[in-house]
Amino acid sequence: NTTTQVHFQAILDGTTGSIELVWAPTQGALGDSATIGVEDPAGANASQHSFNTAGSITAGSSRLFTPM
Repeated sequence: NTTTQVHFQAILDGTTGSIELVWAPTQGALGDSATIGVEDPAGANASQHSFNTAGSITAGSSRLFTPM
């Protein structure tokens, strides 16, 4: 079992309801064993960026999710 640390921040915008995930500038390329996205508390609505996709996280990258 291998543990990999991922350094990122989630920026929540209370005005627009958007969520931006921002990965650190020092973050190596990852994503080969990760699901990246957001889901509402009921699980009824979701937005997925990637699922087990190598290289979907790169240094300094970000993903913006907006309300549906």
